[in-house]
Amino acid sequence: MKEDIQKCIEVLKKGGLILYPTDTIWGIGCDATNAKAVQKVYALKKRADNKALIVLLDSEEHLDHYVVDVPEMASELIHVAVKPLTIVYEGAFNVAPNLLGDNDSLGIRVSNEKFSHELCEKFGRPIVSTSANVSGEPSPKIFSEVTKKIVDGVDYVVKYRRPLVRKHLFDSFPEKNEAERIKIEKEFYSWFCDYIVETIKLFTMSKKQVMKRMQFTGVEKIRKSCQNGQSCAVYLGHYCNWEWVTSLPLWAGEDITFGQIYHVLENSVFDKLFLYLRNRLGAISIPMAETLRKIVKMRQEGKQIVIGFIADQVPFWNNIHYWTDFLHHDTPVLTGTEKIAIKANFAVYYLDMQRVKRGYYKGEFKLLTDKPKECKEFEITEMYFRELEKTIQRQPPYWLWTHNRWKRTREQWLKVVDPLTHKMRRDLQ
Repeated sequence: MKEDIQKCIEVLKKGGLILYPTDTIWGIGCDATNAKAVQKVYALKKRADNKALIVLLDSEEHLDHYVVDVPEMASELIHVAVKPLTIVYEGAFNVAPNLLGDNDSLGIRVSNEKFSHELCEKFGRPIVSTSANVSGEPSPKIFSEVTKKIVDGVDYVVKYRRPLVRKHLFDSFPEKNEAERIKIEKEFYSWFCDYIVETIKLFTMSKKQVMKRMQFTGVEKIRKSCQNGQSCAVYLGHYCNWEWVTSLPLWAGEDITFGQIYHVLENSVFDKLFLYLRNRLGAISIPMAETLRKIVKMRQEGKQIVIGFIADQVPFWNNIHYWTDFLHHDTPVLTGTEKIAIKANFAVYYLDMQRVKRGYYKGEFKLLTDKPKECKEFEITEMYFRELEKTIQRQPPYWLWTHNRWKRTREQWLKVVDPLTHKMRRDLQ
């Protein structure tokens, strides 16, 4: 956070614009005393300059620096307010004239949110706070809702999990210099914004458009396995646009059942929304806890099935059975896909994803093994991570670097889990 605040202050002092989290939404900010900077905000938002903007302060004690007469009631309201409170004061001064309304009025909010509060405190001046959207469009409550146009229109973005991303890139690519890693970081954030838009677009994209933008090669290998009576498990990662992979049924025919494993979301509304998104092109979604039961049922019904497994997430402590070297990290990995493949005798494939250009991807199916029962323990898991590693190293920006992938260490694991029984140690007491 310290680095972000310092960068923001440097930009603000130069009359630039920042994109930052406020106490309510993601906002566009600038030095509230700089009229040229304020005009830049109006221009970016395409908002008439007669619609005044509000400003943030770090403390009510500074109100008299910018308001001629602060009503006593204002102080009382600030103290009792449970939610962020903006008060419009008359007789404002010491701020840019194009911020003021009638009677030199100005909306001021004292921020208690950690980042914006400290930023105002360190900057020593009020900071403009206006929603990070083009006028008339929805206000972004989270970073992912900010459009690319706004991101590109500011001079500095307070990065989403930036310290984490930087650490991941530093540790994963020790052979690259700082400039190369920063380039990957910038390309990642640019792509991540695209990913959000692409995923939303999937709700309305036609089948023809989806097939144009998400293409597959090697589908005939999948079909051949199924024709030979062997269903398939497909490994993939949080790489490129994994949501678009749900379009595979459009390429492989109606005689094969396609599905993907998913985590049930706590929010029922969002759970239904994403189920609709992932199922609308012909695939079915299988809750993780029901994976094996559903697979057995479909096989008993005589169906040939192809199931996608995103297996690069962090396992729970008591579900860690294997560690591998992945991107120069000692990494605990999920092994459930391998166990299911062996039990069901699946042919195991890896989907090698590439970003062709903006908004266009291709995926190539690579056979890892069609004899899973002959593989050594964890051999299939190891093959998957070696392929995923090569994919990421080929085009580094398009993996989900914001995911806290290495939050569990072997040292911590040995402290909280009995490695022989895989039970949490607190359960043994």
